[in-house]
Amino acid sequence: PEPDIPPMVISGEEIARLKGAVCELPAGKRSRLTEEYGITPAMAEIFVANRAMGAYFEKAMSEAEEWVNVEERDCDNTQTQRSVIAGICANYLTSDVQGMLAGAEFSGENVKITPENFAEFVKLIYRKEISSKIAKTVLAEMFANGGDPGDIIEKMGLSQINDAGQIGLVIDEVMQNNPKAVADFRAGKANAYQFLVGQTLAASRGRANPDTVKSLLTDKLGK
Repeated sequence: PEPDIPPMVISGEEIARLKGAVCELPAGKRSRLTEEYGITPAMAEIFVANRAMGAYFEKAMSEAEEWVNVEERDCDNTQTQRSVIAGICANYLTSDVQGMLAGAEFSGENVKITPENFAEFVKLIYRKEISSKIAKTVLAEMFANGGDPGDIIEKMGLSQINDAGQIGLVIDEVMQNNPKAVADFRAGKANAYQFLVGQTLAASRGRANPDTVKSLLTDKLGK
């Protein structure tokens, strides 16, 4: 005991008030991000260290979760889907966007993409409405000038091609231009298949639906 200081009695209400005034501590935030969103500890650590990016991530996820709850409410795997969406969101933020910043601070001045538009961008990827190649082109435009990803896709003519007939014509041309790869695949060289898929996607400027490309190419190579 300190003889010159009288005993202090602090009520439970005062302790609760003080606890409520304390901001979220790093350890608690790490745990909450990994549990709530299912992201990796490494990504959670980035968002803890970079508070602005962490806040942006959660705003974007709040927007994304609105359409997840509306469109996926009857699905038994809502939490799994939320984790997938969070993974896409976190990955593009911590890799592509951070790379575009080239060492600059993550802030409203340096990042012209609104959380709402970023959530829409993530939605397009999750629904497989744009390929990873198109996604990078769209994100670069959004980073440079801002704007809605849907408008950018329309203006730049980057909408995905899903028509099997149109994709089939591209595959026919690719197979005709790469007879050795076709022969290699039929001779048992599996790597040739990936080469032909890549050539087809490149010929369509990344617009062909990858799943449709693989299905049609498999069918045509089997004939």
